[in-house]
Amino acid sequence: MKKLTLYIAIGFFLMLSACKKQETFPIIPQISFKEITKNYNTQGTLTSIDLKFDFTDGDGDIGLKQNEVSTPYALNSPYYYDLMIDYLEFDKKTGLFVHIYPSSPIEGDTAHVQYNARLPYLVPAGKNKTLKGEITQNINTFGFGEKVRLDFFIYDRALHKSNVISTPMIETK
Repeated sequence: MKKLTLYIAIGFFLMLSACKKQETFPIIPQISFKEITKNYNTQGTLTSIDLKFDFTDGDGDIGLKQNEVSTPYALNSPYYYDLMIDYLEFDKKTGLFVHIYPSSPIEGDTAHVQYNARLPYLVPAGKNKTLKGEITQNINTFGFGEKVRLDFFIYDRALHKSNVISTPMIETK
């Protein structure tokens, strides 16, 4: 009976210690493409897409607060946005994707349409500061060509740049 109790205690201890295993990730964020979902209005016109991707970050510093606009996150700095999205259109002549700066939908406005975004401020709970999750970013498709691709990456608050991911070709027509 003592042996049975001892085996049960050892088994319980092993199960308990196995449950406490913590995932660890590099402090440089890593992203991976998950999917694109197309959104249509009631007339059947494509209005936006949802870009969905997974991420990990070893020190849990993803996202910015809305009022976080001081250096290095100032409005005109390269780090104001922490989700950076490049828009590319398929060139039928060359068979390659070409980086494009689409015009603004406001007539006479010389600014470019902005696909970059600020991710919500994330703070992991507990002692384990690693983050793992999924992000969905809605992107307006106004001015998109017939065949496009998006290249994207994220910065964490320590300004570590993730890997760059390309979506598959997105057909809009």
